[in-house]
Amino acid sequence: MSDLDLDSLDWLLGRLDGVESARVAAANAADPVLGQRTADTAQFLARLRELQPPPATPGFFVRLRYSVRRRTELRVVRAPVRVQSVLRDVVRVAAVAAVVLGAALLGEAACRRLVVRPPVDVDALPLPDPLVAIDGSPRPDPTEPFVDVEPPPTRVQVVSPFFAQVEEVTADDGAEAVLSWLGARNELDALRNEFRQRFSSDERRTVLAATGANPAREERIQALAAAVASKMEAELAEPSDPAARALGLRALLAAGSSRVVGPHRALVRQATESVLAELAGEPRVDLTVSLLAALTDVAVLSGGEEGEVVRRHAERIARATTDLGRGRRPALLHWQTRLAALGDAGYVLRLAPAFGAPAQVCLRARRLVLAHLEERLAGGSESPEVIAAMLYGFGDLVDRAALDARLRLWSARRLLPDYIALLHYAWGQYPVRTGWASFQDDLRYLSTLPVPASLADAAALSMTLATNFAAPGALDLLARR
Repeated sequence: MSDLDLDSLDWLLGRLDGVESARVAAANAADPVLGQRTADTAQFLARLRELQPPPATPGFFVRLRYSVRRRTELRVVRAPVRVQSVLRDVVRVAAVAAVVLGAALLGEAACRRLVVRPPVDVDALPLPDPLVAIDGSPRPDPTEPFVDVEPPPTRVQVVSPFFAQVEEVTADDGAEAVLSWLGARNELDALRNEFRQRFSSDERRTVLAATGANPAREERIQALAAAVASKMEAELAEPSDPAARALGLRALLAAGSSRVVGPHRALVRQATESVLAELAGEPRVDLTVSLLAALTDVAVLSGGEEGEVVRRHAERIARATTDLGRGRRPALLHWQTRLAALGDAGYVLRLAPAFGAPAQVCLRARRLVLAHLEERLAGGSESPEVIAAMLYGFGDLVDRAALDARLRLWSARRLLPDYIALLHYAWGQYPVRTGWASFQDDLRYLSTLPVPASLADAAALSMTLATNFAAPGALDLLARR
């Protein structure tokens, strides 16, 4: 592993605050060489984490204490950290400690003079109890407090399958945080290129034909977008459903409009201002992620104010989701939270590091939400809508082949009338894999459906039909043709 400055190493280990973390992230983004070294270091740390000596091994805490002291000394003199030499020194100290320990054990009298305190097994420490009784059942308890409800005064120790796996699913997120950040930056750049190709009807038709669809589907998508625009105008005139409004904004963007181009540009501007106004009031978390999904799509092109709002609220949501010490499940880990919100959380937190949100916190939050989705999936019969949400918001963290095998039991049309699950199913098809051709057959059928009555359903159907050129990953398919 190449030499790395101490700030970048502290960033990988999650020891910097928000300002310092943003500064180091910007430095890595501006310097390709430093960014590559940081990525190499992240991989090296991931390999190191696979070496897990038992905490009670003689000399373990001696080596750990020396490593911490050595890093402190290096930070004082601002010397570069060379991991190889540090490891060599740790091995030497471990050998000396073993000799000293062996000598101490030779005499009982020497042992009696030592005050030996047993090492603390960090892994054995109990997690903060969740204060939620699930009675051993994977199904939701209707008495379980929601995030906005104060916890009961009496603490009850609970054994929950979900909380038992929290440490497992977040064990190595520190080493992978930098890779998550780099992936978000790369995906943001790719999305900007994909969004720009939506603005031309000829480009949209070309992509439809190149990906196995009938170019005539463009007319159906634009007709649905016009219907969504009409419903959006009514919603903006008398606001009643912010989540549906956000989905409508996403549908207009997917159909080829933005704040400066397209037939619905004025409505896109008005809807964006409406979403910003809703977020200014800091709504509940499950609504915030749906609003942020729409604002993220706007920020992909504009950045600026929208990107800063995405960063601020995504960080708030991620920290709230990873805070398991308040005695209750956070909103995104609650059984009553809508699947649409959980899928949007995965989508938003995946891109949020590209706007400046802390990558490690966002990655940990995504893994916790994914663990909760797996908890829902394990609760009983097969749930295609849960699998679709996992592929849509967490496709980079799951075994796609295994989930695809379970989802093939249902075609897209069998998810109706759940149009949100249909959208998750469609946008989870990228990167393209087995089943793409049959999925195109489903889209041909879906394009014949009438316009749904509600704004949310009409917007979801419009986005579903626009999958070939609107879903993240479309350019990757074209590049491989």
